[in-house]
Amino acid sequence: MVSALDASGEPGGAGKVMGMGMDVDGCEAVATEGQIMRAAAAFLWLRRLEVNRTQHEAAALAGVNKTTFGRLERGERPVRQLGVVAGLANALDVSPYALLLRVAGTAGPPSPRKPRKSFVDELCGFGTSGTEAPKCLAQLLFSMRMRARKLAREAAEDAGVNPSTWGQTELGQSYPSIPVLVRMGYAVGGDVPFYRRHLLIVAMRDHVQREECARRGVSWDPGWWRQEKVRLAHDWPASARERNGARS
Repeated sequence: MVSALDASGEPGGAGKVMGMGMDVDGCEAVATEGQIMRAAAAFLWLRRLEVNRTQHEAAALAGVNKTTFGRLERGERPVRQLGVVAGLANALDVSPYALLLRVAGTAGPPSPRKPRKSFVDELCGFGTSGTEAPKCLAQLLFSMRMRARKLAREAAEDAGVNPSTWGQTELGQSYPSIPVLVRMGYAVGGDVPFYRRHLLIVAMRDHVQREECARRGVSWDPGWWRQEKVRLAHDWPASARERNGARS
């Protein structure tokens, strides 16, 4: 499922979230993958001690086996899958955004001179890169479905989710888990990795904003709400109705 992050479509590149930082001169940082793994391992170990959880408890909450969690904590294995990042964030009670920065070995926004951006680079620079992006998850999912020319029930069927879940997500009333969002992204953006990546970026940003608002005790507002309905067959242009086999 995490292959939604694979911008190149190449096998094996699915869940890679490794990224290089940039120094003050705009040159690539010299941190090696081994150094990044050790730094991430130290963060995982210290955070587990802070929340007072055993390896077994943390592994169970993260959805990985104890052996895998131990290898991650000892720096013997890199964190490459977004699903694992989400699980670790839940187990260690930290923001997935902060954890992504740790496992990627970058502490700030990417340099605009860097030609190719990883998923983590996009996440770090989100909102500052000048790229127009939707204001919330609901807007992006709706626009992706419009582009794919699919009815809500068709998209939900392709994603393997309940149609009501899809509709509530488009209305901004529900926030599915990352694995479910990956399936939803494939259902309406399977041919364009860029859209799938942005779906996850927006989801991660919204998650962080909701966490911050909860800590401050204020209500969270994504800044944009859809009209409270999901488009039905008669809302579509004739060409789209014909393509989807819907009757007026």
